[in-house]
Amino acid sequence: FSITLGGVAYTFKKDSDFTYEAGKVSTFTIRVSRKVPSGEYELELADVSISPWKEDINTHESEARQYYVVNVETPGTLGSLIKAAKKNPDKIRNLKVTGQITDTDFWFMRDSMAILEAVNLKEVKVKNADCSESSVHSISRGDDIIPYRAFYNKASLVYFSFPEIITVIGAEAFHNTNLSGALILPDDVTIIGEYAFSSTNIGSVSFGGKLESILKYAFGECSYLSGQLILPDSLLSIRD
Repeated sequence: FSITLGGVAYTFKKDSDFTYEAGKVSTFTIRVSRKVPSGEYELELADVSISPWKEDINTHESEARQYYVVNVETPGTLGSLIKAAKKNPDKIRNLKVTGQITDTDFWFMRDSMAILEAVNLKEVKVKNADCSESSVHSISRGDDIIPYRAFYNKASLVYFSFPEIITVIGAEAFHNTNLSGALILPDDVTIIGEYAFSSTNIGSVSFGGKLESILKYAFGECSYLSGQLILPDSLLSIRD
C-alpha cells in the first residue's frame, strides 16, 4: 500500500504472502502512528478480515481514489471555496464534497472542472435543487434531488457516488457522460427523469425499493447494459 499523509507518500508491505479468495472481500486495517519527536509516520497492519463479497459501491473502487476534499457549509459556494484555496478547478480529477450543495454547485462541477473524472457526494445533503425540466409532475425544486442536467455531456465523468438520500434524479442528469460499471441507485429514489442515464457506459443497474416512475428514455442507448433486470414492486410506470 502507498498512503499519502501531509503530501508525503508512505509505503506498507505485508511481511508474509497473502492469498485472495474468489468471491470474498479482503479488508486490511492499517494503523497510522506518528513518531516522537521526528513527526514521521509509521504504518502497521492492525487487522485483516475476509467476508462474502457484496456489490456495494461504497467498498468498491471509490475508497481507493485520492480525492480533493471540499466541505461546503453554504450551498452554492463550491466554486468560490475551491478558488479561495488557490486550487485550479481544471486540475482536479477526483473530488469529494461534504456538507450542503445545490444545483449551481453541480453545474460548476460540470462546466468549470475540465478533467473531473470521479465525484464522491456520499456525505452531502442536496438543498433546493432544480428539476423543473424533468417532467416530474408538480415537483420543480426541492431537497434530495440530483438536478436537471447535473452532469449533462460531461464526457470526463466516469465514476459517481450518490448522497445517502436522493429521491429524484432530474432529466438528463448524466446524459452522455462516460459513467460506467454497476449503477446502484439510492434506496429512496422514487423518480428517474427523462434521459437521466441515456448514452452512458453503465454495465448494470440496481433499483431501490421505493422507485415509482422511470420516465422516457431514462436508459436509452445504454449499449453496455447486460444481465438480469429486477424491477421493484413499488414501480407504477415506465414511459417510452
